[in-house]
Amino acid sequence: MTKNADLEEKILQLLRKAKKPVSIDYIRYNLGINWWTAYKAVAEIIFDEIKKHPEIHHFFPFLPLKSTKSLIIIPKASFWPSMQRGDIND
Repeated sequence: MTKNADLEEKILQLLRKAKKPVSIDYIRYNLGINWWTAYKAVAEIIFDEIKKHPEIHHFFPFLPLKSTKSLIIIPKASFWPSMQRGDIND
């Protein structure tokens, strides 16, 4: 298991045990990591879930694409002008 995968699993375990909504700061504090590391790991978990359920992209006004180095946000209107007009049959 990679370092990132291990951290993500620890976060998931923490979330499964939580009895209430938690913040990034709560995750950071309980795992002894810095805020940015916790935030990035939670974002990775979210993107992994989006990959498993791509049908939810339909409801986003953008397409999030994860590359190996960055996150690319593509507004749907930039390549589907009909969506901006509300024409869903084009």
